[in-house]
Amino acid sequence: MGGNQLAELYRPQTWDQFVGNEELIKSLRKDIELNIGVSYFVEGSSGSGKTTLVNIWTKTLLCRNREPGTSEACGVCPVCTGEDTLNIHSATIEDATKAKDIINGFIDDSFTPPRPIESKSGVMRQVFILNELQNASNAAHSMLLKAIEEAPISTTWILVTMSPERFNITTLEALRARCKQVLLVRKNEGDVATRLKKCLPDLEEPTCMAVAFFSNGNIREAWSILGLLHPLHEIKDITSQHVYNLKAGGCTNEERKELWDSIAKGDTSRVSNLIDSWISNSTEEIIASLLMWDLRRSLKVNDYNSLLKLKHLQQWYRLSIKYPLSLCLMGMSCESFHTKLPITSLKEELPRLVNEEIKPVDETLDTKEEIPMSNTSQLIFEQLKQKVDPSLDMLKFKKQVNGLETKDVLKEANTFRQLRMYFDGN
Repeated sequence: MGGNQLAELYRPQTWDQFVGNEELIKSLRKDIELNIGVSYFVEGSSGSGKTTLVNIWTKTLLCRNREPGTSEACGVCPVCTGEDTLNIHSATIEDATKAKDIINGFIDDSFTPPRPIESKSGVMRQVFILNELQNASNAAHSMLLKAIEEAPISTTWILVTMSPERFNITTLEALRARCKQVLLVRKNEGDVATRLKKCLPDLEEPTCMAVAFFSNGNIREAWSILGLLHPLHEIKDITSQHVYNLKAGGCTNEERKELWDSIAKGDTSRVSNLIDSWISNSTEEIIASLLMWDLRRSLKVNDYNSLLKLKHLQQWYRLSIKYPLSLCLMGMSCESFHTKLPITSLKEELPRLVNEEIKPVDETLDTKEEIPMSNTSQLIFEQLKQKVDPSLDMLKFKKQVNGLETKDVLKEANTFRQLRMYFDGN
């Protein structure tokens, strides 16, 4: 069964089945209970539940067996089952060329009385739903202003869009002013996981959470992920490992723990191998999102090291031409390596690691006062001169560090590591 089939099969049919946006749902239900005849402007990103919400609202309002003053549909009358749609007019605007004809037809119909039906609630109303309204032209949008303002009490307009930025701003604000605004936000991971578990009790909790993470709050995307796995496995046999293999190249929680351990140990080779193996079957953005998720959890306990790692990833995201993610993480590993490197080995290791980048001593200095300078001291001097004070005098610096131990040189220079961390973060 494909993802779209699963989405349709388990599409919410009642208020209780619709997850997220709780306060908004309360307001919409109250409108039905009080029989308030207003029009609505529904906004929300793809997969936020706009279509589902409109369907539930419309069927509940027009339900033949709904008791007066309530907002619960019976679920069995012709309106609830979709057999009676004579008072429900719905169209999707696919392109601007057809929008005016559709809207003109709806406007004409909106001034005719709704078809009378026997209803316990006594509501006599017809609903006009325009989906993907952003695809219409500004002229078509403007046609709706007067129609909504002068609509009979028996007519409710529901305008639905996922891209309000494509409207003319003046017309958009005019439409919003004439309607009750309904802004749907994407569901959080917990809401998506809860919905999956209710629909498919056989799914394990870790599997639901993994699907919820990769769906990014889009319940339709969550069903699509399961739809891709369902032909290969029975629903009860799908595990979180299958989800991570499909979406993240096998980058599971356990393997990410190994990655963070390798970064802490300075094992750049293992870091590179792990990232390359994941990206061969996924994308750098997906892997980076998982790592950001790990860091977010670490920051909850004030882990300062996680903050430094987060800065590295943020910098990687911001670059218009990204260097490989593996290189970014190898850099973290190198930083951890130098942070934990014993003082006694700094004198030997730092010059060896960066020897090719050390510049020759300025030959214009007064040779009479020339003082030998270690590679470590020279390295620190170059970093200070380049990033802190371009006018720094080498001779003065030499005198300050002459005869000092490596640990004292680092103290004098406020440590090379602290300088590097500062400039990486700025």
